[in-house]
Amino acid sequence: MISVRLAKSQLENEEGMNHLWIHLEAIGQVENARIRINLPQGIYRRRNLSHFHEDDSGEIIIYEPSTPDDIYMEIFTSEAIKCERTTIELTLFYTENGAPNQVQQCVTLDVVDENEMNNVVVDEEVVTRIKELPLLDDESEQQRLSDSLKPKVWKINASPSSDLEKKYRIEG
Repeated sequence: MISVRLAKSQLENEEGMNHLWIHLEAIGQVENARIRINLPQGIYRRRNLSHFHEDDSGEIIIYEPSTPDDIYMEIFTSEAIKCERTTIELTLFYTENGAPNQVQQCVTLDVVDENEMNNVVVDEEVVTRIKELPLLDDESEQQRLSDSLKPKVWKINASPSSDLEKKYRIEG
């Protein structure tokens, strides 16, 4: 019903970054479907990269649970945290025939020092899927701005100057 894969098997304990691929199978005719992600202390996430709506508590709202969906998310550490094997918990909540249901899925993540990252296993399918995602509006806006803010290159003509140009040139 719900499966989770990591782009990398390990996360650097300080300023590390990784991505989650959450695949949601078609649930059927259910109501109020949403996903809650519980991250270990010191690991944070950005809003999902799949443009799904998130409420104020960070739960991802699934508007069409009768169709399969993929949700992508960036997780990261901003400051040094304890190196350990930890677990990310995902819980799918939904209501079926008036009865509340939940399905939980966990994924193990090794938080390691950057010197231990040589043993990392990369899931190429997750990486490819992340690279193929369209940029979010604010990211595409940042890209547009950075392209328009590139400095202009001034070319100096090295050809000889005329006598009149030499007479009135100001050297500084």
